[in-house]
Amino acid sequence: MSTWRVSLFPPYVPPINNSMKTRTDWKTLDELQTLVRELGIASRAQYETWWRATKPPLCPGTPYKVYKDQWPGWGPFLGTRKKGTSFRSPRSPDGQKVLQAQALAKLRGDKTYTVDVPCTKGHLVERRTDSNACGECQRQYSKEYNRRNPERVFNNVKRWQQQEGRERTVQTSRRRYVVVRADPVLWAKHLADCRNRYRKRAERAKREAQQVSA
Repeated sequence: MSTWRVSLFPPYVPPINNSMKTRTDWKTLDELQTLVRELGIASRAQYETWWRATKPPLCPGTPYKVYKDQWPGWGPFLGTRKKGTSFRSPRSPDGQKVLQAQALAKLRGDKTYTVDVPCTKGHLVERRTDSNACGECQRQYSKEYNRRNPERVFNNVKRWQQQEGRERTVQTSRRRYVVVRADPVLWAKHLADCRNRYRKRAERAKREAQQVSA
């Protein structure tokens, strides 16, 4: 007499090993890099949002841990910044050069310094000694902020001008600017002085950097 067995449960399927510590079948770094660039992911936050929403089986949620030995940084990984051009990577040769120039500027007491390394957006201009911020990036940010918040900027300027002891300074600066800007000779001399000042700072910083590297 034959007996029938009826299984009330589906056949057992082993779970997919999704552990970062033991899994070895992840996509390669180049494959994942190509995928995220095709999707147009431009920041770490966008990558994490995309990963939580789709949970791709072969893409890690924390690639900087999975590819720890090959990880170039979020900017180079997403294609938004070239490797070694940022002052935020002190381990790179360019980062070391920026840090040396900043240290020399701090010793001299300068508020700004120049170095022959572009910022993350490719600007080769003076940087702030206290924060390493690019002067051109700050000008662009301020211009965009002023365009978007005209009322707030106007109120801040009025509040600053109304503080005690600054009314005379503001009037003197305005009067001097009006006089210099109206005279083409004085204005050309002012621009030439600014260019010479920046050129001398750049030459001095270059000489000191060469002395440190030697």
